Amino acid sequence: MGARSFLLMSLVAGIATATCLAFERKEVVPASSGSSRRYKITFASNRTGDFEVYLMNLDGSGLTRLTHLPGTDEFPFCSPDGKMIALGSERPDGTTDIYLMNTDGSGLRNWTNNPADDLHPCWSRDSTRIAFMSNRDGKYHIYVGHVSGPGLIQVTRGPADDEFPSWYSNVIAFASNKYGDWEICITNDDGSTDPVRLTNHRGVDEFPFWSPDGRWLIYHSEIAGKTDLCVMRPDGGEWRNLTHSPASDQSSSWSPDGRWIAFMSDRDGNWNICKVRPDGSELTRLTENPEDDVYPSWFRDGQGLVFQRKGRRTGNSSLWTMNAEGGEEHRLTDDTADNGFVSWLLSPAETDSGTGAVSPRASGYETHDEDNPPGRPSTGAMVDHRGACGCRCSL
Repeated sequence: MGARSFLLMSLVAGIATATCLAFERKEVVPASSGSSRRYKITFASNRTGDFEVYLMNLDGSGLTRLTHLPGTDEFPFCSPDGKMIALGSERPDGTTDIYLMNTDGSGLRNWTNNPADDLHPCWSRDSTRIAFMSNRDGKYHIYVGHVSGPGLIQVTRGPADDEFPSWYSNVIAFASNKYGDWEICITNDDGSTDPVRLTNHRGVDEFPFWSPDGRWLIYHSEIAGKTDLCVMRPDGGEWRNLTHSPASDQSSSWSPDGRWIAFMSDRDGNWNICKVRPDGSELTRLTENPEDDVYPSWFRDGQGLVFQRKGRRTGNSSLWTMNAEGGEEHRLTDDTADNGFVSWLLSPAETDSGTGAVSPRASGYETHDEDNPPGRPSTGAMVDHRGACGCRCSL
């Protein structure tokens, strides 16, 4: 992998051979009209030339440009308290730093300010710290810093690359190539414990994301030349392949209540949005469009999703919404420019009230299992999920 572009949700490693599979179709239920009035989203767009970060209401109104930096500003991540935005900004010299700003675009500052590449920020539950990946010591490793600075904690180290951190309670999940192939690992966020390897797969396991209650990890696994979505417990147990198809399934997004996982799949020849239960049941196709529908993200109240639709004529992506059953599509932006990398912004009042996905549970930052808190990585045995053939296709 080496040095790569700053990616949020997934890498499209290639289009697998398309195979038409049967999908369950459900009755369309209208999305909550309150969702569009209640929430705002941040996203990146190159409508002015360079990519910049914008703020917009969920119904497409109130478009506001937040950044005016030279270079490329992408991948905004809103803090859980709804007060700040972290973003990746590629400078003219080709390096990327993490910038912080208030949600109205004021107070913009270069938070990492380092000649290396600093990528993929994720917030702590209390919005005071950020975990990210950086190659400042020659390899990509995980670092944690306080938003007020200065000083960083190097969480991982060594001769391998550690990438794509995902934070829950005081545990960080990440992908590492320490073992040759890319595997999923976890470690404490203060670097006080050695990382624990969770997967053992002759392929690529990347992009781990915690479930809202912290009891599961979902990740992308390259199996037999294509990508599936897999879940497991934080100790590597109860592993299962959710999608298990000859196509590629990527870019997972947990619903706020943890009952659904939305993702993108090319199983019918082009990319469409699907959803599935965490146990692998009720696989449902939500979009049926000749263009590519990618990168789904759930509304904070779980009533619908926002996604990108890539135009075949222009090659650009526009932002769309739909309800949770795949109906009532609504276009937010046109495709005269590229628009994508959505993050949700919530007002302080919503954060305090605990409504929607702004509560600690829905934001994925609170430990709920008192008997087995994920904040204490075990030193138990790593789980080998391979079948007799050396891959996991037999499971």
